[in-house]
Amino acid sequence: MKHFNLLGSLLLSGACLVGGTNLAVAQSQYQPMKDNIIANLSSVRLMVNTPTNLTGTKKASIADWGAQPSTPMLNKPVIQGEDSLAATNPLTNAAAVAGKVCLLYRGGGISFVTKATAAASAGAIAVIIVNNVPGDPIAMGGGTGVALGIPVMMVTQADGDLINEALHNNVPVTVSFGTWALGATHDLGIVGNYQATPHATNVPYTQLAGTSGAFPYSFICGGGVANYGTATEHNIVVTDSVYWTPTGGSASFKAAHSYTIDSIAPADSIKFGFNATPYTLAAPTGQGSYSHNYSMTYDSVALEGTPQDNLYTFNHNISDSIVCKGAYDFTKYEPNVSISIQPAGGSNNFTMGPIFYMPNGGYASKVQYYLSINPPASLENLTASVYVFKWTDTLQKDSTIEAGELQLMGANIKNFTSADTFGVFTVDLTDDNGSPFAQIDANSHYWVAVEAPLGSFLGMDKTASWFSRAYGFYLAGGVRAAAGTADPAESIIGTDLNTGLADPNNVFGVYPFAGNALFIDSVQFDRYNEVPAVAMHMYKTAPVGVKNVTKNIGNVTLFPNPAQGSTNVSVELNNASKNVTYKVIDALGRSMYSETHHNVQSEKVSLDVSRYAAGNYYLLIGTDNGTTFKKFTVIK
Repeated sequence: MKHFNLLGSLLLSGACLVGGTNLAVAQSQYQPMKDNIIANLSSVRLMVNTPTNLTGTKKASIADWGAQPSTPMLNKPVIQGEDSLAATNPLTNAAAVAGKVCLLYRGGGISFVTKATAAASAGAIAVIIVNNVPGDPIAMGGGTGVALGIPVMMVTQADGDLINEALHNNVPVTVSFGTWALGATHDLGIVGNYQATPHATNVPYTQLAGTSGAFPYSFICGGGVANYGTATEHNIVVTDSVYWTPTGGSASFKAAHSYTIDSIAPADSIKFGFNATPYTLAAPTGQGSYSHNYSMTYDSVALEGTPQDNLYTFNHNISDSIVCKGAYDFTKYEPNVSISIQPAGGSNNFTMGPIFYMPNGGYASKVQYYLSINPPASLENLTASVYVFKWTDTLQKDSTIEAGELQLMGANIKNFTSADTFGVFTVDLTDDNGSPFAQIDANSHYWVAVEAPLGSFLGMDKTASWFSRAYGFYLAGGVRAAAGTADPAESIIGTDLNTGLADPNNVFGVYPFAGNALFIDSVQFDRYNEVPAVAMHMYKTAPVGVKNVTKNIGNVTLFPNPAQGSTNVSVELNNASKNVTYKVIDALGRSMYSETHHNVQSEKVSLDVSRYAAGNYYLLIGTDNGTTFKKFTVIK
C-alpha cells in the first residue's frame, strides 16, 4: 500500500479549476484541460495487442521508483518470470526473460522492489506484476531511494490471470504501453475514472424508494475524453446507456444520454463535455446494479488506432444496507482501498470523510474505514474516532458546513492493540444514550467522518473521481437554481472557513475544509481522484425496542452543564474497562482534548474548559464495551 501526502495536490486541483472558464450552459458544454492540470489522470496506458481474445487497454498502475515510459514501447512480448511468485534472484528462466516484459505475481512475502530487481537483473525491459487480490491495481510502495531503470506496472488479478493462462497454454502475448501515446495518428479514449458518477456508488434500495425526483440523487451525463493521437479530432459524441440488472435477474435497458465535444487538438489532450440537463432513474424495489455503458464516436473513428478504450463501463450498486461513495467489495464485505493518505506536514490528528444524502429515515449500525501506518510501527496505543454528524445547512445556505450546523448522532472510539497494524476496521455506532445505532432522519445529509491518529494513513478509493460530477453541476447551475435548497452537489470555489488556511492555533486541520478547492458532495478530491474509503451500514429493519434499549455501557453524567471554567464527568460502568478514553470535540468535529485511563469501572474526572471559546461541544467516552457521548455548552 503506497502512502501519499495530500495537502499540496488538494490545493493544486482546486486552484486549477478556479482558473477554468465558466462557460454558458448550452445543450452540451466542454472545458479544455491542459496536460498538467490532471497530471496523474492516467500514469500509464497499457494495452494487450495479442492474442485477440485479450486485446484492449487494461487498468494499470506504475511504480514511481521505476522508469516512466514517456516514449511508448510497442508490441513487446510477455514472458512469465520463474519462480514467478517468489521472484528469486536470479530468476530460474533468466535467459528467456531477457529483452521481454516479465510477468510476476504479487505476494510470497517478497517486496515489489525485490521482484522487479530480479527481473531487471535478468534483462527484462519492463515488469508487469499481477495483483493477488480482487480490485484495482494499487500504488506500489517500498521504493524509497530506489531508481530502477525499467517500468514496473501492476494489473488487476482478473487481467493478469488471463495473461498468465495464455502464456501457460503457449499462446504468445504482446503488449504496448506508455505514459500517454501509443503511436497512433487517430487515437481518442474515454477517460474512465473521469465520467460523472452518482451521488454514491453504493446505496441501499430502501433509501431510493420515493426519490426518483430528489436532486441529490440526480445524474449528469458528462466526463473526459483524451486525445492520445497526433491528429485533431472533430464531432465527438459519448453516449451513456444505462441498464438495470436485479440480483439473480437479467439486464434491462433504462435510459441513454449523451454529451458532445466539438474538437480535441493534440495540444489540449483532454476535454470535458457535459449534457446540461440532469436526469433521474426510477427507484428499484430490490438489490441489483445499474451499469453505465459508455461508447464514443467521432469523425475519424473508423481509423482509430486503439478502439478498445472507446468503451467504458461503470457500475452503480444497489444493496440492502451499505452506503459508500467509492467501490465496495461484496466478496470481502469492505470498501475498496486503492491508496492511503495523510496531510502533508501534519503534526496532529486529521479528520476526513464523505457526506451522504439520506432521503429516507433509518438507523446506522456500523462504519468501516481503512487505517495504516508506516512499518515497522503498529497502531498499538493509538486511537481513532468515528463521528456521524447530521448536517443542516441553516446558517448561510451555502452548501458548506459551518459551526452550528452539525449535530452528532452516533460515534465510536477505537483503541488499537498490538494486533492492529493496517486494514479495514469495522466499528459499531452508539448514540448519546449508549443505544447501538445512529438515528438517520429522512431528507437529511450526514457527514461520516474518521479522525485518524497522527502518523496514520486513511484509506482512499480511486475507482471513480467526483471531479466530473462537481464540474458538471457547476456548469449546469448547481443547487443555487433550486431556490436556496441545500445540497452539497454544488461546486464550492474559494471557500473560506476560518480563513481556510492552516492555523497553528487549531488542534488539527479538518478535511474537507481547505480553502481554494472544489467540493463535491462535500467530499474534497484532488488530482489523484480518490474518495475516502468509508462505508456506513444501515440496519435492514429497525432495531427491536429502539426507544427502550438497555444501556450496554453504564451511566455517564456531566455536570455542570452549561459549564464555565470546568465541568465534571462521573462514570459508572456496567463492567470494568481496560481502556476508557475521554475526548472533547468542538461543533465542527475538531479535537480539543483526549486522554485515556486504564482499568476503570467507576471514576470522576474534572475537565478544564476555561480555554474553550463559548459554544457547544461534545464529550465522548470510549470503553471496551462501546462509546457514548454528551453535548455540553461553554459559557463565558
